[in-house]
Parts: sequence; structure tokens; C-alpha cells
Amino acid sequence: MDEQQLNEIRRTLEAKGVTLAAGLTEEELAGIEADFGFRFPPDLRTLLHAFLPAGTDWPDWRGGRQRLLEWLDVPADGIEFDVEESDFWFEGWGERPDDIDDAVEDARRHVALAPMLIPLHGNDFLPARPIESGNPVFEVEGSGVRVAARDLASWFGEAGADGFVGSIRPLLAALGGAVTDSCPVQRRSRRRGRNRGDHPHGVA
Repeated sequence: MDEQQLNEIRRTLEAKGVTLAAGLTEEELAGIEADFGFRFPPDLRTLLHAFLPAGTDWPDWRGGRQRLLEWLDVPADGIEFDVEESDFWFEGWGERPDDIDDAVEDARRHVALAPMLIPLHGNDFLPARPIESGNPVFEVEGSGVRVAARDLASWFGEAGADGFVGSIRPLLAALGGAVTDSCPVQRRSRRRGRNRGDHPHGVA
């Protein structure tokens, strides 16, 4: 992400009334990565180093550790709920156990092997893997996702206006079944949803 893109994103957020705090220092970024067990992709790392969007439904990378832990659990939380309540089962997991508790335990094990999703805003997330710029932004809906934007820069500007938003598909299929960071499962009751029309910078 270059300086021009950063300036455009800054102007877009300021025009929407989003508070921009001072960016995270290199020490803060490294501490977050060590604490939560992932590495920021370069484009998100560059943005968070330049400035930090703050306010409702934005991650508080400086002081909201418990909320961040819950937020990081949202994708796995939705999968667990759908396994329990909607008979969801990802075909890549093999045969579904007959016992619901065994099915949930098996789902947790598979979810723990998927790439971690880093919260951006509300139910929008950026995959932590691959550790490179240009990863798509996903909007998580239970055990499924929609592609909210082709990349981080688009998510802040043109996503939702250029027809790129994709149809819903299984979360684990979208992540490609890659074996990387763990993503623990928690109860769905801790999820925080949002209305798509409430996005502060126009991503729908």
C-alpha cells in the first residue's frame, strides 16, 4: 500500500467522520502479533502504522484485548452454531459424526487448522495468510462468507460500488483449507453483528 492510497483512505474515513488515532508503533505491532499468534499482512500493517481507525465496530488494537479475542473467534463461533443448529457440515471434513457433540468437536479441530481472520470492522475480516498484500476482504455470515472486496484498498473505497461483492460460500472453502494459524471456537452468543448499511465508509 503506497502513500497515495493511504492518503485517499485517510480522506475517505475523515469524510465519513471516523476518528483516526495515531498509528501503531513497530513495537506495538510486534507485540500484538506475538500476543495473538498471527502476522499482519503488509498492506494492513502499513495502514495501522500510519493511522488507527477508532470507534464503534473498529478493533481497539491498543486496549481491547478481551474484545479482540472474542472478535477473532467470530468466524469459528458461527461455524459451531451452524453445526449445532443448522446441520451444517463442510464436505472437506469427511463424514459427519452422528453424535452432535462429536460433530462439534470435529468441526472445532478442522477450524483450528484454517487461516486466522483478522477483524477490520464489524463482520468484515482480512485473512492473515498468505502473509502478503492483496488478500481479499471477507464478510462473515455464520458458516459462510461473502467477498466484500478484492483487497484492502478496495474495501476502503470502491467495494460494493463496482459489483465485486461475491455470493455467499462456505467459509472453509473460501479459506482454501490451508493449514496455518489456530482459530479457537467459542459460543455464538458472543457474536456482534452489524447492519450492512451501517458501514462507515460505504462497503456494502
